[in-house]
Amino acid sequence: MEAAEEITDRVKFEPLPKQRPFWNAVWQGVKRCFFIGGIRSGKTVVGGWAFVLLALVYGERLITQTLGPVYFWFCSPSHDGCQRQHDEIKKILNLVVGSENYHYRASKRWFELFDDRLRLCQRTADDPELLKSFTVEVIWLDEPGRTKRNAYRALVGRLADAHLGQMINTGTPKRAFSPWLNAEYKANKRSPRYSWAFSHTRDNPTLKPEEVHQLELDYPGEYGREELGGEFLESWSGLIYPKF
Repeated sequence: MEAAEEITDRVKFEPLPKQRPFWNAVWQGVKRCFFIGGIRSGKTVVGGWAFVLLALVYGERLITQTLGPVYFWFCSPSHDGCQRQHDEIKKILNLVVGSENYHYRASKRWFELFDDRLRLCQRTADDPELLKSFTVEVIWLDEPGRTKRNAYRALVGRLADAHLGQMINTGTPKRAFSPWLNAEYKANKRSPRYSWAFSHTRDNPTLKPEEVHQLELDYPGEYGREELGGEFLESWSGLIYPKF
């Protein structure tokens, strides 16, 4: 299989500058990689590329080391989030391997590659029944800030016996939903097992200035600092207009 750099060169994909620390950490094998960004900062795009290329680059090697299929999971706490992940993964697979070289099994909610020896499986992060399963090599969790702490811990547990054992996370902080993510950052921001990369909405060069300006009007004050700036806020209640 091609190396990640060869694939991205061939299909002309390049992470944005603020995405680069996250991207580098993924390929350096950091176990818990977080890309925390504002709305439309490219979270799903860079997460999807990292996830698919990890599967393609390492999957062919891993299937020679096990009797059964090798599993990579993509998860979100919402069905809409899972659908965004699914659509991004499908788009990337079409670009990289071609639609004739994989199969999507709708009844199982997974993409099959290498004669069904590699499975990219969709899971809903907050459904505990779906977390009671087998070892997974890599998990891509979108919107960890909306994910319950026990569900996050259960997902991490699926990586315990894996060869790769990486979890890549993309989203905004969402303190009002899951303050544990803020605590996770505070406790592990200097840990070599963790990587934290941040991006503001305006860091995406594909957005027009007037689009950014409108988003800033739509997301005022501390709400905007979280939703556009991707900031971890210590005291914000999550209310857009606290006086109400």
